[in-house]
Amino acid sequence: MMALSKFHPEPVLVFAPVGRDAAASVDLLMRNGIASKACGDLSAFVTALEAGASAAFLAEEALFGKHANSLFGWVADQPPWSDLPFVLLTSRQEQVGIKAWRQDLIARLRNVTLLERPVQALTLVGTIQAALRARTRQLELRALLEEQERSEQELEKLVLARTEALETANEALRDEMRVRAEVEEKLRQAQKIEAIGQLTGGVAHDFNNLLMVISGGLEMLDRQTDPARRKRLMDGMRQAAERGSGLTRQLLAFSRRQELKPQTVDLAHQIGGMRELLDRSLRGDVHVVIDLSPDLWAVEVDASELELVVLNLAVNSRDAMPKGGTIKITAENEVAEAEANGQRDFVRLVIADDGCGMTREVKARVFEPYLHDEGHRQGIGPRSRAGSRVCSAVRWEDRDRQ
Repeated sequence: MMALSKFHPEPVLVFAPVGRDAAASVDLLMRNGIASKACGDLSAFVTALEAGASAAFLAEEALFGKHANSLFGWVADQPPWSDLPFVLLTSRQEQVGIKAWRQDLIARLRNVTLLERPVQALTLVGTIQAALRARTRQLELRALLEEQERSEQELEKLVLARTEALETANEALRDEMRVRAEVEEKLRQAQKIEAIGQLTGGVAHDFNNLLMVISGGLEMLDRQTDPARRKRLMDGMRQAAERGSGLTRQLLAFSRRQELKPQTVDLAHQIGGMRELLDRSLRGDVHVVIDLSPDLWAVEVDASELELVVLNLAVNSRDAMPKGGTIKITAENEVAEAEANGQRDFVRLVIADDGCGMTREVKARVFEPYLHDEGHRQGIGPRSRAGSRVCSAVRWEDRDRQ
C-alpha cells in the first residue's frame, strides 16, 4: 500500500452522488492508505478543489445534465505547473449524444483516466495511485520552479551587490585616474621647463661661439696690417653676425613674434645644402640618405623655417633610433587630382626613418612644443607655425613606424 507523499497531503476527492459509490470508494481508498473525501454536490466538489486536492475520482452521471462551468473554470485556471488528474467512472451508455457529451467532458477536464463499470477494487486503487504519482511529479516540478525563482532572486541580489561594489571600485579608479592626470600634467609642465632650460643653454652656447668669433676677430684686426688678412677677418665676423641674426629670427619665429617670409626656393638645393648641418647634428651611427627627384618644382617657403623643420624631424628620427639606423629624405612632384576643390599641384617632402616609432599617446600630442617622451622624441613638429606655412606649397609626410 502507498502512503501519502509529502508533496500531496491533500486528499483524493470523490464525487459520486448516486447510490453508495462515494462511500464505498472512500472506504476502499482509506483502507489502502490513501486519504480521501466525499463531496455531496458539484458546489462542494469545486470548493474542495479550491481548498486543495491530490486527485479527483468522479462518476460521469454526477455531471450529466449539470451546468459545470464552475468546475471547468477551475480546471482552466490552474497554474502552469498544475494539471490535476481526474479518474472518470463511466457507464456502458453508447448513445450518440452521450458519447459526444463524454468527449467534451474529457476535453474540458484535460488530464483524465477512464474506468468503465464494473470496476475491480484493485484496478481502482492502482489507477488512483498512478494519478497520485503523476501529481507528485507536478508538485516536484512546482518545488523546482520555486527553488529556481528563489535562486534567481538571490542571484539578482548578488548581482546588485556586486554591481554596487564594482561602481564603488570604478569611482575609486576614476579618482585615482584624476589624481594621476594631475600628476602627469605637472610632470609635463616640469618637462617643458626643463626643455626650455635646455634650449636656453643651447642658444647661449651658439651665441657664445658667435661672439667669440667676433671678439677674437676684433682683437686680431687691431694687430693686422695686411689688407687681405683684415678683409678675411671682417668677412668672418660679418658671417658670424649674420648667423646670429638668423638664430634670432628662428627664435622669434618659434615664439610666434616674427612673421614668416616666404620666397621662391629651389628645394633640391636647399635640402642638399643641409647635408653638413645634418651630419653634425646626428650621431655617427645614423646615416642620412637624400633622394630628391631631379625635376623638382620650385616652392614658396620661408627657407629658414624649412631648414628648422627638416632639422627637427631629423633629430626626432635620431632619438627614435638609439641603436642607429637610416633617415631617408625624399621629394617628388605631385599633380593635384581636382583643382575644383581648391587643391593645387605640390611637392611632397617625405622624411622617413626605421626607428621604433611613437606611441598613440605621444602621437596625440606630437605637435606640442618640446614634447618629451622619456628622452625618445622631442622638438617641434613639421606642422608648427613654420610647417603650416610651408604646406601651402609643400606637402609633408613624417613616415614612422606605428
